[in-house]
Amino acid sequence: MSIDDVRHGKPDPEGFTRALAQLNAVTGADPPIEPRQTVAVEDATGGAQAARAAGMRVAAIRGMGYDPASGYADIVIDRLDPAALDLMLAIGSTGQRQ
Repeated sequence: MSIDDVRHGKPDPEGFTRALAQLNAVTGADPPIEPRQTVAVEDATGGAQAARAAGMRVAAIRGMGYDPASGYADIVIDRLDPAALDLMLAIGSTGQRQ
């Protein structure tokens, strides 16, 4: 999903909601995957805001693009690695912020 596929870009949640709808359509998930069962990975505050507005859990990558004070992320990670994946799986399964 790119900016060309949506009418409204981030921080609007349209890209995330459309991507999940497409994933559900392609996989035929029954019951469909719900936003609260997902974890979006973002490197920008606007993207984290959009994912949160879509009802998703959020893992933000620490850097200049994400402001940790915004509070949009469930977790803030330094990089995508096995330890970060474990954290993301934990917030996706429990639905609780860490």
